[in-house]
Amino acid sequence: MNVAVQAQPLAVVVFALALAVAPIANPLLLALVLILGGTVAAYRGASDLVAIAREDEVVFRHFI
Repeated sequence: MNVAVQAQPLAVVVFALALAVAPIANPLLLALVLILGGTVAAYRGASDLVAIAREDEVVFRHFI
């Protein structure tokens, strides 16, 4: 199990809290949660690509 899989429940909890608190929270808090959520999503995607690359598989294949 890699770090991205371990971080998934945390991301779900943070997102659920953001949706529950957003109507009463200030917009800066909502923006911060969205930025953190995007950062977690980008990290998870990057860690998946690194895991694939370590197995000597093709990560991206571009056809011209």
